[in-house]
Amino acid sequence: MLIFFCIIFLFLSHTIIGGDFLNINRSIGCEVTTCKYHAKEQPYCSLDNIQVVQHNNQASSVEETDCGSFKNELK
Repeated sequence: MLIFFCIIFLFLSHTIIGGDFLNINRSIGCEVTTCKYHAKEQPYCSLDNIQVVQHNNQASSVEETDCGSFKNELK
């Protein structure tokens, strides 16, 4: 019975992608489904933290920043 509950917990707290378990970090919302770290089944990132980068010395808008942790899932 304990094994059954452990399996249920595992499925509720993780997403399975291609045999790998990805954590769902509900603190980092993400809509980029082509990213290797996207939680796929839910609109979240699977990383513990991300690196936000800016495109110039004084970013003043959303368009001047990006998620530096992005990795294309096809590479």
